[in-house]
Amino acid sequence: MKIIAKTECGYLVEATDIELLNAAGHEHWEADKLLGRHPIGRTIVVTATHNYLKTLRGKEETLRAAAEQFRAMATFMEQSLPTTIIPQDDIQRPGD
Repeated sequence: MKIIAKTECGYLVEATDIELLNAAGHEHWEADKLLGRHPIGRTIVVTATHNYLKTLRGKEETLRAAAEQFRAMATFMEQSLPTTIIPQDDIQRPGD
């Protein structure tokens, strides 16, 4: 994306189809059906995309903390297992 000029309301920019799709928050797998479909005058609300990404970044710490708790629980569970587990096939049943 290239800034071409400053206007009274902001900036005039030059952008590729992919850059416009990214600014609008579209995924790359959607690109094929959306390429070239940017009508003149379309408003792309970049703030909405930014806010969504900001929300995800805010949750990253929470998700990392949850993952660490799961790791700690898994370690505790592994350490709490009996040291000897007899496979079901090795158990002698009456009448065998």
